[in-house]
Amino acid sequence: MIKKTWFYETNLKNYPELQETLISETLESKLELKSYFLSGAVGYGKTTQAILLARKHINECYAFNFNNWHYSTEPNFVTFTRLLELLNDRQFGNEELKTKAHYELKDIQNTSFLILDDLRCNFTSIYQKNMVDAYLLELLSIFYADRKNKIIIITTNNLKKDVSKIYSDAVTSRIFGLCFYVELKGKDRRISTIL
Repeated sequence: MIKKTWFYETNLKNYPELQETLISETLESKLELKSYFLSGAVGYGKTTQAILLARKHINECYAFNFNNWHYSTEPNFVTFTRLLELLNDRQFGNEELKTKAHYELKDIQNTSFLILDDLRCNFTSIYQKNMVDAYLLELLSIFYADRKNKIIIITTNNLKKDVSKIYSDAVTSRIFGLCFYVELKGKDRRISTIL
C-alpha cells in the first residue's frame, strides 16, 4: 500500500489526464540527467509534465518502512511567485516574517526533490533581479554539488536564450549543466480542451 501523501492527493488522485506522457519514451531512454528545465508557451503542459516526471520518479523510488510503503522522495512544489514573496519577506518583513521566510527558503534548499514552477525573466527592479539571481545561485550550487541525489524540475514560459540574457552566467551555467532542456511545442492545452 502506498501512503496517500499531499502530492498524491492534490496532483495524482483527481487528474486521470496525468496518466499520459508528453515526452516520448525514446527521448526518455536517452536521458542521463534526472533534472529538467521545461520551456514552452502558456498552456503547453509544462506543469503537467513536471508532475508526470515527478510521478515517474516517485514510482521508481518508493521505499518500505516498518509500517507501510512510503515515498522516499516527495517533491517540494514551489511557484516562482511564492519564491519572490519569501525573498521579499526575508529582506523586508517584520521579525516573524523574516524568520519564517528564512526557514522556508532553507527547506527549499535542503529538499531532495524540487519543482520550481513558472520561473520568470521579468522583474520589477534591478534589486529584485539581483536578489533572485543570488538566491538561485545558492540554490542551484547546492543541487549541482549533490546532483546524484537531488532533483530539480524548473518550468518557464521563456526560452533558453531568454533565461541566459536575464540571469547571470553563474546561474545559467548551473541550470543548463544540471538540467535536461526540453522545449514543449504545440498549442494551448487549456483552451483546446474547452473548445
